[in-house]
Formats: sequence, C-alpha cells, structure tokens
Amino acid sequence: MTTEDLQARHKAADDVPARTHRGGAMRLLFGPTSGCEDGLFGVLDLRVAEVFREHYHPFSEECLFVVSGSVVVRVDGDRVPLGAGEAIRIPRNARHRVVNESEEPARVVFSLYGIAPSPELGHVETEHAPE
Repeated sequence: MTTEDLQARHKAADDVPARTHRGGAMRLLFGPTSGCEDGLFGVLDLRVAEVFREHYHPFSEECLFVVSGSVVVRVDGDRVPLGAGEAIRIPRNARHRVVNESEEPARVVFSLYGIAPSPELGHVETEHAPE
C-alpha cells in the first residue's frame, strides 16, 4: 500500500475543513471525491442550541450515531431524542433536522448510502438559513 493509498483511507475529522453553511460544523471524511463511490461518511459538530437545518435525500438513506453529547432529530415531524451511543436510520425522502437542545456540545457521525447522479440532487434544503 502506498502513502497516497493510506492518505485516501485514513483521515482525522478535525483535520478536514468544516462546512458550516447548513448549520453546525459538518466534516465530510469520505465520499465520491475521496474514492468512496457508494456513499458518504463524516461528522457533524453542534454547539449548544445549534441546528443542522431540515433537508432530505432523494437518493440516499442516512444513519446518524451520537458519539458525544445529545441531540434531537426531527424526522418527518416526529421528535427523536438521541444520546451518546444511540443511532437512528433515516429513510430516503424523509425530511429531517438535527438540533442540540442540551447544555453541552454534541458530535454526531453520519453515513449516507446511495449516491445521487450529481451532488446538487443529493441534498434538498427545506429550511433556509435565518436572515
């Protein structure tokens, strides 16, 4: 295995630049641009009272696993509290958002299975950023 192969297969979450335009700090560790052709894998960090805005995935189902802290996931309007060590599977086309309603930061691992034909089709925003 070459050094390049290892770099493509091994990453530290905190070394990956955060995307913050949807709320929280999302770090995509693996996806189509890093050789993972069938899904996405990353972490979402939410500060106290922070929200990752509502959206859905027409081509993917998503699994969330809370590593630390706690969050509330709303799936098609249903409120699902999750603490560290708990997970949820979100079906394709289900509207969902993640909120940190606790008094401490939360870290959530996410994985999506199934890839959209193009990136802009894979994540459909249903809640826009506050002005």
